Amino acid sequence: MRVFYVILANLALPFLLFYLRVALYKAYYILVLKNKEKQAPKLDKSMAVKLLIAGVLLLGSILVYTRLNVQQEPRGDYNQVNQYNFR
Repeated sequence: MRVFYVILANLALPFLLFYLRVALYKAYYILVLKNKEKQAPKLDKSMAVKLLIAGVLLLGSILVYTRLNVQQEPRGDYNQVNQYNFR
C-alpha cells in the first residue's frame, strides 16, 4: 500500500504545484494589482502531458534514490540443512 501512495504522490505533485501557482497568480492579480481581467495560465493538454512527464521523472528519481540506498546483505549459510548419512 505504501508503494501505491508513493506513486500517487509523485505523479500528483507537479499538478498540485501547478494549481498552487495558479492560485498565487490569481491572488496576486486580484489583491495586489487590482486587475481582474488578467488570467492565470490554464491547464491544457500539452501542459498536462508536461506535468505528467515531470511526475514520471520525479517517480523515477525517487525509485533510483531508494534503490541506491538499499544495503546489500552478505550471503551466508542462514538455512542450515541437516544432512544425514543413511548408509
